[in-house]
Amino acid sequence: MAPFKSSKPLRFVLSLLISSLLGPWLVVACECELRPTKGPGSLNPDACQTGDECSVDTATWFGAVKGGNLTLTTQLIQVGRVDVSVQDPINSFTALHYAAGFGHEDIVSLLLQHGAKVAFAAGKRGDTPLHSAAWNGSDAIARLLIQHGANSSAATRDLETPLHIAAGFGHDKFVQAMIESGANVSARNNLQNTVLHYAATTDSSAIVRMLLGQGANISATNDKLETPLHKAAELGCQSVVEVLIQSGANVSALDSRHNSPLNQVSFRNGAGIVRALPDANADIENVNAYGETPLMSAAGHAEAAFVLLEAGANPRVVNVWGETIINRAAAAGSRELIQHLISLVPDNYLHAPGHNGGGVLHTAIYAGNLEAMSVFLEAGVDVHHPDPIGRTPLHMAAMRGSGETVSFLLDHGANVDAKMRDDFTPLHLVSTQKSAWMQRGDPAEWASTRARLLLQAGADANATTSVGQTPLYYAVGAQDEGVLRVLLEAGADSRAIMHNGETALHAAAAHGWEDGARLLLDRGANASSTSNSGHTPLHAAAESVSHGVARLLLEAGADVNAVSPQGETPLFLAVQRDAWPETDPNMMNPNCRCWAEQNSMALVKTLLAAGANPMAVTRDGETARDRAEDLDLNNIAAILRDAEEMGEKKLETLSRGNRYASISLYRVAIILIFFFTI
Repeated sequence: MAPFKSSKPLRFVLSLLISSLLGPWLVVACECELRPTKGPGSLNPDACQTGDECSVDTATWFGAVKGGNLTLTTQLIQVGRVDVSVQDPINSFTALHYAAGFGHEDIVSLLLQHGAKVAFAAGKRGDTPLHSAAWNGSDAIARLLIQHGANSSAATRDLETPLHIAAGFGHDKFVQAMIESGANVSARNNLQNTVLHYAATTDSSAIVRMLLGQGANISATNDKLETPLHKAAELGCQSVVEVLIQSGANVSALDSRHNSPLNQVSFRNGAGIVRALPDANADIENVNAYGETPLMSAAGHAEAAFVLLEAGANPRVVNVWGETIINRAAAAGSRELIQHLISLVPDNYLHAPGHNGGGVLHTAIYAGNLEAMSVFLEAGVDVHHPDPIGRTPLHMAAMRGSGETVSFLLDHGANVDAKMRDDFTPLHLVSTQKSAWMQRGDPAEWASTRARLLLQAGADANATTSVGQTPLYYAVGAQDEGVLRVLLEAGADSRAIMHNGETALHAAAAHGWEDGARLLLDRGANASSTSNSGHTPLHAAAESVSHGVARLLLEAGADVNAVSPQGETPLFLAVQRDAWPETDPNMMNPNCRCWAEQNSMALVKTLLAAGANPMAVTRDGETARDRAEDLDLNNIAAILRDAEEMGEKKLETLSRGNRYASISLYRVAIILIFFFTI
């Protein structure tokens, strides 16, 4: 690949160095030459003034406009022969879009004076410069654009007008300018949201009043049958809710899920709105499509829930999943609210299953609500009560809770070795969940903390599932070094064998986890253990092209020529693994193909250097070279061909040496016979 071109010697040398170092890793599928765009300031005014051919690159032009540099923008127009309506190759926006969006009124005026296209629709959405101005909210720019012919009711491909955008951002002066220009206040976007729906989400009562004053439909519904009052209630916009109610909005309107505005507001803990809607005769017992009343929706928000209870809301409601008000309060309810609700409902509400089949303790643990857990245990909830697949609250805490949650349950008598379906213990689950915790943003050390707490409470570090898997095996699968260390320190058996004959070392090799493999080997793991399928950890490392793990195993004495029942050696599998680019969608990228082949090649060389037999034949009669040739891995095939030839020469040399030895022995025998005959 040719180095990037540069006009300066130093930059050229650097680019040459970078190109030589990184060239092999650049995307090989791209056949185009990369041409760096000139940066701002590359214009040579003197050349333009002398009549030489001159043009302005887009980076300079759009950089000046975005930065609000009126002087440079003017100079570029005057001497650069620039087309003021040229489009940005990135998104097809023009300079007028940028100037309007960044609020540069002086540049907007300059561009309009030089013929910028005021109605040009750009980008994937089809925004006009007036749409860009709406995001910024400058009413002065809006008026300027309209004076030059901008359409105040122009719609994007999503049917969104500048008035929608301005109303959604609460730009009241911009909205006023649009109304004065005759913009359609009843315009709907592709989801049937009106401008009033947008305004209702911003808590801007001034804009709502403006729109209503211009005849906006207060009862308009979108494609989910939501009214502006639904949107205002859902987002907790109390001032807008009050204006809409005063203006005659229907407080009992139902959306497509049969939610009233009161059902919606309860999610947002808007106690003020919860008071306002019942005062306007909203139905506090409205049941939505999921069988939930406003009180059930508010169960996690104490202030709103108490307002509804004071208004007479019925706490004895069960939704379509069989959940009660107690199940809902378990997630986020306060101690005071949960205690009050327990006093209002039958005892069996404490034991009703939640949405996932678990009890109220499971729900509280999942949400991390220690207050709720404490109240439930005080009220007599069974600390051992399992969900439909046998998970106890401690299983749930091991999987999703904190160290504090685990300690709390252990202090209240939870069985540390309780078994769920397939004989998983809490320690098994704490060993499997690293990826889930990381997705939630929990600290990685939380996993090892929970594991340590369980072990300190007497958990069996070598407990097995129904298929013989130990917590150690799962910690390796999750590649959680913290949990792995805790388990090994607690006496977990690094040589434990599952029902399929595999060990944790097989798993580390299959995952290519070098640190895990090293820890296991340091604790006595058997580098040559064989699974029921006849594979050693080295087979697993070869099949996954785990070069680092393979080196560790070889250093630990693994048999480089171990043969499976199918006749497969690690060398054969190291080549076979490179078939993945043809079958795995993630490996179709040319860079991935290159990486996979290079990694496989390095592993093949390592195995050969360790004494791997290149002429070993599988039960199907294939050698590693045959496999490489079948997969068109020519570089690897060449290496294996050379290794075979070297092996043949050694055999020939050995054979010749044996022949010479035989002749010498024959001569000695003749001499001895002759001697004794005499």
